Amino acid sequence: KVTAVEFGGTDEIVIGPQGAHLEFSISGTTMTLTGYYLSNSSRKVTSPGKGQINSNGYLDKQYFESSEYEIKNNDYLIWSYERNSKNEVTKMIVADSKPKGYSSTYTYTWENGCIVSVTGNPGGAGYSRFSFSNIENKTNIDLNLLLYDQMFGEDLFSLALCGYIAPKQKYLVDGNWKLDSSGYPPQITWEGNTYSISYTK
Repeated sequence: KVTAVEFGGTDEIVIGPQGAHLEFSISGTTMTLTGYYLSNSSRKVTSPGKGQINSNGYLDKQYFESSEYEIKNNDYLIWSYERNSKNEVTKMIVADSKPKGYSSTYTYTWENGCIVSVTGNPGGAGYSRFSFSNIENKTNIDLNLLLYDQMFGEDLFSLALCGYIAPKQKYLVDGNWKLDSSGYPPQITWEGNTYSISYTK
């Protein structure tokens, strides 16, 4: 799995902590997020939340998007995940840390290694059903989640994209994917926008 991610420069629009380098650190069954700002490495960026990792390396639950104030006052949201035998997420539950507090459940249907439907509108992005190409995703991340970045809620720290919530989907969603000679896509034009992807070893 990916151990670190960088969220672009300060003038780019990104879904994570803008202009930051973030590291996924695992000790035993606990995940913590630490990092620094790219413009000044002495400025630290951390999440006060924690994640619980199972024996397969996936999160069973996490509350990384909670603030120190919310955690101190025991008033924060916890994301929990249920999976099938293939580790594919079949249900996500977002619930308040307080008993009998807010709770919302989202269900996911997978076919042939891909998410084909989701209920409950996680993240408010309006995604419900998906169609796929016959192009296999050869990368080590779920490229579909660059486009459907609200699949598992806001996912501020790209936990799903980097492989900590569910296995990557087998095929790329329908779109104008440009492939290189090895079958890796350096570019996708989707819903009127063109995205460039570069690879390093």
